[in-house]
Amino acid sequence: MLFVAIAVVACFQLTFGSQVPVCKAVNVSGAVISEDANWNPKTIVYKYNFKMKITFDKENKTYPNVISLSDYEDWSTNSSLYFRTSSLYFVYEYNLGFGTSGVNCDYFNETCIVSIPNGQITSSNPMALSDGTILSGQGYFLDENNPCVNGTGVTYDWRTSNGSICCTEFDYVEIPDKNESGQNYYYNGIILGEIIRRNENFYKYNNEPFTLNDGCITKSSGVPYYGTATYNTTFCCTKFKQDPVFTTSTTTTTTVPLATTTLKPASDPRSNAIGSLCSNDTTKAWLDIAFVIDTSKAMTKTALKQLAGDISTYMQDFTFAQIGDHTVRAAIIGYASNVTTYYNLTDTTNYDDFVDALFNLADSDDSGGNVQGALQQAYKLLTSQPSQRKQLIVLIAAAYNSEGFQGADLTASIIKQNGICIVVINFESSQGVLSTALQNISCPGYYYISKDSDLNAKFPYALTQLHCICPPGSLQFREYNIAWKNYTNYGDCLLGFGTATNPNIAERVCYPGVLAAVTSQSKLDFITDQILPYAMPNKKKFTIGLHRSSTSEEWKWWGYNGTEYPFGNFPSMSNTPEPNDNWGYMWNHYGFNWTLQTGYNTQLPYVCQLRACDAEYICDQTQAKAILDKVEAVKNNDITFE
Repeated sequence: MLFVAIAVVACFQLTFGSQVPVCKAVNVSGAVISEDANWNPKTIVYKYNFKMKITFDKENKTYPNVISLSDYEDWSTNSSLYFRTSSLYFVYEYNLGFGTSGVNCDYFNETCIVSIPNGQITSSNPMALSDGTILSGQGYFLDENNPCVNGTGVTYDWRTSNGSICCTEFDYVEIPDKNESGQNYYYNGIILGEIIRRNENFYKYNNEPFTLNDGCITKSSGVPYYGTATYNTTFCCTKFKQDPVFTTSTTTTTTVPLATTTLKPASDPRSNAIGSLCSNDTTKAWLDIAFVIDTSKAMTKTALKQLAGDISTYMQDFTFAQIGDHTVRAAIIGYASNVTTYYNLTDTTNYDDFVDALFNLADSDDSGGNVQGALQQAYKLLTSQPSQRKQLIVLIAAAYNSEGFQGADLTASIIKQNGICIVVINFESSQGVLSTALQNISCPGYYYISKDSDLNAKFPYALTQLHCICPPGSLQFREYNIAWKNYTNYGDCLLGFGTATNPNIAERVCYPGVLAAVTSQSKLDFITDQILPYAMPNKKKFTIGLHRSSTSEEWKWWGYNGTEYPFGNFPSMSNTPEPNDNWGYMWNHYGFNWTLQTGYNTQLPYVCQLRACDAEYICDQTQAKAILDKVEAVKNNDITFE
């Protein structure tokens, strides 16, 4: 079953200039991957693709997006085991309590047309829809430089669903002045209105300014898929002139503070951190990297030497060795019409030998560009020379060759679906077709241009981010980095459980992790958007790791490895704790407003967090599965686990 849910568009990309491209059509593809007993990906068992176009019906406020779906194709390793069991189903979230009402697309061999609301499709195909425009899953514009996004769906019965969209058709719209950002507000999955920030001021969602005489705007419409129900929302500006312009809404996600709350200086940086930072210590990285380098006629002898110098500089702080936990191995593969392995992973001895191999690359008069063959060779090399290290591919290309790129995007998709990320560097080429082709190959946010003056900082940081990973079965907390157009991964791996449980038992279930430390609005939003709807739908309360310390009677968070650190500025307490209160929990008291509460051993659903594997920490990849086993033990009243 292809299951598509509508949620909310959270934000819009920064745009500058008079025109911006907006996506009007995409190719949608996806796959189901089997996993072994430790939840490691193995092989693709089912895949599909289809075309999707969008138009805007401005007369229909509730269902403004007219979607046309066509050319559906699928493939299965065994059609008796893996097959489509239903039509494509656009479904509204459960948040309003009325189940999976939605719109079916019954036709798969001919064009199907449906009308659906604005919102985010929260399946493995990461897209959002807004008034006739297709956006990334985070609500950012797709453009010629960033036409594709990838996503990962839920894991079930030892299978994981992955998907991607690539924009194939653009339109252009006028954006006056400097459009800095936009924010959609929603209640229980229904988008209620947009606030636009431009030239350091806030504007109404119809681009009109707030004024003293007209300081509010009201939006009303029908509730999608819910009969005659309607909503009304008013947004008002509360500060004008020299004061910072700020808008309020009756439905924004907030936490409610005590009237006397003041910001406290942090005695421990973790108290007010967004999340646990992943290590960026390159000297302790543990990676197997296959460098795939264009050695065709497009790369002159001078260009190859320049590239060798660049890569040598990027990699100089990594620890090269064949053995050792916190070490890096590297392979070098060159391609033109043919593919040649110049340096194997098993050849790695030290950094100097790797640099020598880079500078020994020979230029060629061959104008071929067998990118697909080179990626296949890199994948074969990584899988045939394995180690305990995180595997990735770095592709450097200087020219587009239609024959050589044929099938490269599909090969790249299979590689990525098997857990190997592809970092791409466009080497000084201004070819638009090369840029698009390479972004289709790269992992989202890991496409770079060699002329980028910050690449010597971005590239090493990217490598440390890529091996900040979570055990299968958990979800990594991350934020989109607008400046670098990729995600910032945090070292927190989250799992939610819907069974009401004594916090002391929940704490033991979470070991070797801890109950979640919700120290920022971003992390709370991630939990409420990405964890709660799936682990505990319709639950209004969940236990967190805030507790009264047995050593000091102060309220503290649990850190990893049995440490504690003080409660900081977030979330604010709405009430003074009772003397015997010992655990904190979050309460969704109305709309999307969450309040911190405290109680004594209050039995509630709970969220765990595990420490992610990163440069400094090589973790057990089965620990999320072990937690799930303990959850079953609790359900069976068997709590004698360690």
